Amino acid sequence: MANNFEILKQLGVDGLQLDLRGDFNGTSALELVDMLKENHHLGRVIVNTDGLKNIYPFGAEVFQNNPSSASTARGAISS
Repeated sequence: MANNFEILKQLGVDGLQLDLRGDFNGTSALELVDMLKENHHLGRVIVNTDGLKNIYPFGAEVFQNNPSSASTARGAISS
């Protein structure tokens, strides 16, 4: 994971919100995929990417090509 990457979790009445902060690389993408797998039972999961500083192409590719994220996420992260 990028040294400055973090996922902040906030559970509310609308579901789970994940706020991504820092740089998004391949390892960060796998961490997000794991977080989505762990929390899919909560129903709605909102991923807020406003706090990302850099989205590296490899990170976006890892996320988009992961079967778990493809079946979970409606949108895509683009660099």
